[in-house]
Amino acid sequence: MNQLTYLILLILLITIVACGQGKIKTPKDAMGKFEQFRAKEKFIQDSVIYNPGIAEQYMRLILTEKINLAADDFEKLAQTNNATDKDYH
Repeated sequence: MNQLTYLILLILLITIVACGQGKIKTPKDAMGKFEQFRAKEKFIQDSVIYNPGIAEQYMRLILTEKINLAADDFEKLAQTNNATDKDYH
């Protein structure tokens, strides 16, 4: 094999290794941040970032519940200390 073939094989190997699913390390303060996120009021008007929010209270409650359920799923993954990028996606 010539040098070009070895170079191509090396680049291919590096690409495969770089695209592998690595484990994600959970920050120490992640569980507290999940709690803060769930407690935070969501979908409210914010004139600083030109966010009109959601006017109907019942819709805010429904959507907040759905977002908090997603946060629960992320928290469960974070608690495993074994989650990969693919798990989070």
